[in-house]
Amino acid sequence: MRGLAGVWLCLAACAPASKPAPPPYALEPVVARELAALEIEVAREPAPRVQNGPALELSEARDLLGAVVGSEGKLRLAALDDLKQLGERVVPALRTELVANDDDPALRAAAVEALAEIATPSAIDALLERLERARREADPEPWMRAHCAWRLPLAKADWSADRLLLALKYESDYETVIWLARSLEANGSLAGVVGLDVIARGPNAERAAEATSVLQAWAGARGLAGPAELLAAYHGGAFVDREEPNPASVRARLATWKRIQSLSEWQLRGVDDARFVLVQSGPSAVDALARALHDENRYVRVHAAQVLERMGPRARAAVDPLLDALRERGLAPQAARALGRLGEARARPALAAELDRSRPFEVRVAAARALADLGADGVEDSLQPLLDPATPTDLRYASASALLSVRGFGDAGAELELVAAAIAANAAEAPPFEATIERWLARAGEPAAELRTRWYELASDPERPRKRAELLAGLAQPRK
Repeated sequence: MRGLAGVWLCLAACAPASKPAPPPYALEPVVARELAALEIEVAREPAPRVQNGPALELSEARDLLGAVVGSEGKLRLAALDDLKQLGERVVPALRTELVANDDDPALRAAAVEALAEIATPSAIDALLERLERARREADPEPWMRAHCAWRLPLAKADWSADRLLLALKYESDYETVIWLARSLEANGSLAGVVGLDVIARGPNAERAAEATSVLQAWAGARGLAGPAELLAAYHGGAFVDREEPNPASVRARLATWKRIQSLSEWQLRGVDDARFVLVQSGPSAVDALARALHDENRYVRVHAAQVLERMGPRARAAVDPLLDALRERGLAPQAARALGRLGEARARPALAAELDRSRPFEVRVAAARALADLGADGVEDSLQPLLDPATPTDLRYASASALLSVRGFGDAGAELELVAAAIAANAAEAPPFEATIERWLARAGEPAAELRTRWYELASDPERPRKRAELLAGLAQPRK
């Protein structure tokens, strides 16, 4: 018996150690903790220098503004410096002047310039508040919004970018949009390129020419041929390493975390606004969103993953946190979809593993859809069995879409038939499958020229999903 026991002990000692199970996916009060720490840091910042004396009346501020408007050269600079030296004492009066329309507009323009020079948090807030006026009430002077956007870079306040980004969402005045875009670019953000592209293709010839000129200048500065290449590079994440050239300030990080906190709101406008701003934000926002994937609030976690998905390749730094998030059942479907959009090939094996029968059905579907976006190179064997008729329909459709990413123009019969069925089944769900077809057609090159022409001819057809599905089904039949 002793000999047998010794054998067992020897076998046990020689057996490979079992791999320890990963720790449970941690959920913590991430947002609350970050906000509390940053609020403390802001409170420790030195207070703005305050000149002794009471706050100036509006009439006194107007006298000083008049000296700025009525002077030139060094005298003008001296008058402007007098306002700057008053600092917080003059800010309330200048704030009132920004919305006055009972005097010379030149005084209001000078008030904008003075506030940008004073550059205290309350001065910058006054400029931002004036810029946002059209969202609260009718604004008879849109040129003032443009003027505020133009002057804000003088203040060198990176935390203003958060509100500038939201202003982009609602601003209807083309001149103001152009200056918002330029102000953001001055702080390292190209988030305004989309708005500039809309203006460049719009009906206002003067503003279109101005927007095109700005886009061309930005493209040239980055070694690109023109606006189209600039847009593609921005969406492809080419400039992430150039965004936020300096570390984000405490106030900028606080603004980001406040937007992330808004993701938990019940009020949909607040959530939508937060998502819009965060999607257009830079690397520090990606880092914050990645950490928010562990927040104890489910809505924060899911919306943070959605934002990273919408950022696409610009959020590549979040690949590892999203891979880890596949372990959290409620977050896994959205984490999988985000991984598909980030464009990192190293996510493929993990996504393929999520196709396993042991995983929740919604996670399997999300993983297949993600592989359709990312490309299924090297994981075809995990997808092929899912084309079996016994596979639930949604998973079959998603798997066919993923396999189409690695099929040539002449060998995609079964996949084409299934994708055609997916497009025909539900017009509202058709766009992702149509995007899959468009990527497939683009890779196919010249052999697909005729089909590509017929496909895009149906782009504006009222019955587009049905007709496109019929086009694909007809192409698939001879290949079966």
